[in-house]
Amino acid sequence: MDGGTAINKDIADLFQGNGPHSGYVTLSKDGSETVNKWHGAVTTTLNKDGTPNTTMKGEWQTIRGTGKYQNAEGSGTYQGYFTSQKDYVVDWSGRLSE
Repeated sequence: MDGGTAINKDIADLFQGNGPHSGYVTLSKDGSETVNKWHGAVTTTLNKDGTPNTTMKGEWQTIRGTGKYQNAEGSGTYQGYFTSQKDYVVDWSGRLSE
């Protein structure tokens, strides 16, 4: 889905920036989409200058698809990090079969 759209809905139960998080990410392109359930953990440490360094990692699984991905099955892992208070980058890896 290179160049597609991602909509992520998540919830986290954090204490001092650490704890579990989970949610759903919908990936779509050219009228087809997959809905993927994910869960993992958020970890926050402090940099030497006192600013937070927040990362996340976990697992994902495809739960349904439409169009080209109607019969899709997939699973894998993810890991990411915050680049600002509201922006983050996530790298998804795994397998998706159509």
